[in-house]
Amino acid sequence: MITILAAACLALCQDDKGKELFQKLEKKMADAKTLSVTFKGTVGGANKADYTGRVRMKTGKKYTFNIKIVEEAGDTELTLISDGTRRLTIQNGRRSEDEPKDGTDDLFRRATARCGFVVLFLCMANVAQEVLPAADEILKSSEFALGGEEKLGEKTARVLTYTIAVKGMGDAKVKLWLDEKDLILLKREVKVTTPDSETVFNETYSDQSTDDIEDKIFEVGK
Repeated sequence: MITILAAACLALCQDDKGKELFQKLEKKMADAKTLSVTFKGTVGGANKADYTGRVRMKTGKKYTFNIKIVEEAGDTELTLISDGTRRLTIQNGRRSEDEPKDGTDDLFRRATARCGFVVLFLCMANVAQEVLPAADEILKSSEFALGGEEKLGEKTARVLTYTIAVKGMGDAKVKLWLDEKDLILLKREVKVTTPDSETVFNETYSDQSTDDIEDKIFEVGK
């Protein structure tokens, strides 16, 4: 009985530590004046794809986002640029302009911490966007567990697992590798399972930074 209780207490402690680490990571990203990260990944399952991208954000609804997706059906490239008052969208060469929505910057930052951008955009396809939803409405995180350390090349990563309730897609099981000391993303695996299929998203990250970004990066132009 004592052994069982000790194991249960240890599991609860690990859950608390996992949640605490995740909250530190997300707070760092949400509070930073600027944030940039480069990512690349693969999508497994029925609709296989490879993708690469970069996001840069600055307070005041300023951001640039670029992703290129390569799949059998054809390539897709999407670029978003917001200077805080105007947003330019370029999709496969087609340009359109509108106003950046309130909350986009915060949603991008929290999605960076929680699930990555491909999962976010697939989720957003299932959400009415007249009013941009908060992250907890469409990407609710829970069931945190702190794992051990693993080597990723020359880097030592802390493993963190958790669940994301992705609106319109179901629950996703997430395994995240991060630099625990500096709260830097290294790698992530997201498994989305439905009664009919399982889709696995694998992403690796580089060049994560909170260094200042010049405003000219966010110029929409004429």
